[in-house]
Amino acid sequence: MRNKSFRKYIFIFLTILKSGKYAAYYALFVKCLSLFLIPIDCFLFFFEKALLDGKKECQEPIIFVVGIHRTGSTYVSQVLSDSLDVVPMGNFFSLLPRSKYLAHLFGKLFFRFKTHSTIKKNYYGISTGFYSIGDVYEVWDRWFGKDHYCLPKEITPEKNDEMQNYFYWIAKAWGKTILSKNNRNTLLIERLSKTFPKSYFIVVERNPSSVIMSTMQASKDFFGDDQYVWGLLPRSDFSISDYENKLTAYCNQYIGLEEEINKQLRSISNDSFSRVNYEEFCLQPEEKIREIVGRIKSATGKEIQFNLSKMHQTKPKSNSSNRQLQSDIEERIKEIRSL
Repeated sequence: MRNKSFRKYIFIFLTILKSGKYAAYYALFVKCLSLFLIPIDCFLFFFEKALLDGKKECQEPIIFVVGIHRTGSTYVSQVLSDSLDVVPMGNFFSLLPRSKYLAHLFGKLFFRFKTHSTIKKNYYGISTGFYSIGDVYEVWDRWFGKDHYCLPKEITPEKNDEMQNYFYWIAKAWGKTILSKNNRNTLLIERLSKTFPKSYFIVVERNPSSVIMSTMQASKDFFGDDQYVWGLLPRSDFSISDYENKLTAYCNQYIGLEEEINKQLRSISNDSFSRVNYEEFCLQPEEKIREIVGRIKSATGKEIQFNLSKMHQTKPKSNSSNRQLQSDIEERIKEIRSL
């Protein structure tokens, strides 16, 4: 396990040298600082375990931002985090992932000084800023395991109770609705809906060809070659070698995930989720946020305050420079869906 973590940090460092991006530097900083804080985090964990014993169930609504990788879910969650009166699960949670109450009482004191940037930088789900929202795998891995790309094989009742207890105390410490963004949770919509009856899901969607082209680029960034598929997988045994070529594999990856999401959404109430198109959200953020807040109130009974004074339109990121590849992807998707 330690070797895996060490290799992950080395990879981040090498990517930083290659990219030179500030967000990547910040990601490394957060990872290193979390290692430094492990003794404090463990002390708080055992102290809280003795102090806050007992089975608790979270009754506060939790807003889950989910979606296929590279759909813009991080950007949407950043804008919502800056606009809504919520507590975003992000870097602060990553620094002290085991503590569920005392650390958050302390963190709450400085939350009002949280800064909002008009430029939404992130490095594969890790944003800049102590209170910025992010994937927080350090927390979610405690219940769902280290595989960030596949549906967990089993979630025991004990793990489920731990998760309930954790979010009960988090909500109690902050006194706010929790906003979470994590791509693996896209595969766990049905499970999370049962665990947290007042949960609400914001499913971020994007033009399929843009998602696939971005996934291919991410695969090159992570593995040095797009012959290895990066991102969520529709099934644990999914492999690029099962298809005639890599383009077909990437298209099947996307369509398989799309089908999995739709299957899970059919298992929950229509009132408990919103589909948000990334491109439309960038161009009409105020309208989309008002719509989301209204639906959350109808679904959970919770009225969330929001501030749109600093809201502005943003040009959606585009991968359309390679017109031929985009055309090939669109044609291949059409062929697969017709089968």
